[in-house]
Amino acid sequence: MMVQYGSRLITWSIDEDSKEEQAHLCYTNNIGYSTFCSYPPEMVKEMPKKVLVKEIQRLQVALGEQSKMAMLSQQQCERLKNERILCRICFERDICIVLLPCRHHVLCEPCSDKCQSCPICRVPIESKSSVNDAVNSDDPLSDIV
Repeated sequence: MMVQYGSRLITWSIDEDSKEEQAHLCYTNNIGYSTFCSYPPEMVKEMPKKVLVKEIQRLQVALGEQSKMAMLSQQQCERLKNERILCRICFERDICIVLLPCRHHVLCEPCSDKCQSCPICRVPIESKSSVNDAVNSDDPLSDIV
């Protein structure tokens, strides 16, 4: 069993006769956890089982922590998607105007009427496009502006 980046290590039986289970748990370019990568397979095969089991347990704990962090990050991303996105000038109304040519989507209609240049990049506003339903829509294509 060769474990690669992105795979889960749930159960692992130590079988001394199996060449597949030689504890080669390496990421490409040595990014992330490297376990016994610098040792030849013969040396790893002769290591005490306790050492191998301890290393597998350490990796399982690390994988569990990474999974928790990924889940929290995904939950935060979902929360931010569902929050109302308010105007960057008044912070009272939902954004509903795309400024052209820069395409920044940061203003409500009343504030966009008062601005001569984009508040983000300071490019002069040539025109404006209304996108009222894009912010609150459940349509997955509504994010495309």
